[in-house]
Amino acid sequence: MKARELAVGTLLCLTSQISQAQSMFRAGPAHTGYYSGSAPRQFHEVKWKFPTGARVVSSPVWSEGTIYFGGDDGNIYAVEAKSGRQLWKRATAGPAPCTPAVSGGIVYALSYDGHLYALDAHTGSVQWKFATGGVDIFMFDQREV
Repeated sequence: MKARELAVGTLLCLTSQISQAQSMFRAGPAHTGYYSGSAPRQFHEVKWKFPTGARVVSSPVWSEGTIYFGGDDGNIYAVEAKSGRQLWKRATAGPAPCTPAVSGGIVYALSYDGHLYALDAHTGSVQWKFATGGVDIFMFDQREV
């Protein structure tokens, strides 16, 4: 039980830190969808396509000219928004259908391999990773409640 309490406590602390993220799905922790900048008024054609090894179900997150997203092929990607050129990809040991959060030059992303990754936004290098215990961490035994 102590390990589970420590893991849940650590996740809550990380969640608090990530909630301050500058770039997230729908523009921030409140998910309002409001952006302070102007948006394109017309779409004329597809500017670029980006191939991945499997489907992408995460929502992309844009920060400082880079688009970040996870894929079912187990990779977290950074793609230059203007050209569609891959800047980096980081492999995880499982699908990464997460919507990342970006703050302070760090990309935070979850993978089905049971880890929360903190990746350098410019290089994709792993700054740290935290074992979450996977989805089972929140499946509490009724006797422990």
